[in-house]
Amino acid sequence: FQFPQQPLTAVRVIQTAAPAPSDPQSHDLWSISELRVYDGGRELARRPGWLLDARPNPWDIQLAFDNWPITRWRSWARIRPGMFVQVDFGATENIDRLRLEMASDEHGVRLAAEGRTPQGQWISLGKEAVSGNLAPPLNLRRLAIAELQRDGVTHILTTKGDQLWDEFEKNEKLWGIRQAGAVDGIRLYRLE
Repeated sequence: FQFPQQPLTAVRVIQTAAPAPSDPQSHDLWSISELRVYDGGRELARRPGWLLDARPNPWDIQLAFDNWPITRWRSWARIRPGMFVQVDFGATENIDRLRLEMASDEHGVRLAAEGRTPQGQWISLGKEAVSGNLAPPLNLRRLAIAELQRDGVTHILTTKGDQLWDEFEKNEKLWGIRQAGAVDGIRLYRLE
């Protein structure tokens, strides 16, 4: 979302679409890998004083602000109007752009942006986001392993027929793993 620069104390992005009535079984979920806030060409540094919120699933909202391309906040609920992600800056900031990094397969999601003025009034910042594509990072495999390690995982077990069976065997170095053992269609990999 791009808009004229203005002083704001908070911004939020609101999901406005309802599930398609023609597809009652649709399971469109909303997710955000990163939400970035800009003043001119400068991204605002995330500060400990920022208050993050989301509806639904406020518990994982920090994943949309962690600068880690493989984590993401998810709604974990079917899209509906009124879902939002919000950041309160705890101070007034000059803002002119919001950038959301999202998966390209969220076809049903429609977004609008709002900002809170220093007087406390919520105003529209735009109902139409400009869409574009970002190239995925070249080292996604290593980043995925690093995320597992951040969570304390040290090994991965695969069985013949698993989706990653051949991938791990062919690309151990790209993943940053090493086979630690194998027996009867089972492989254990150590995360390097």
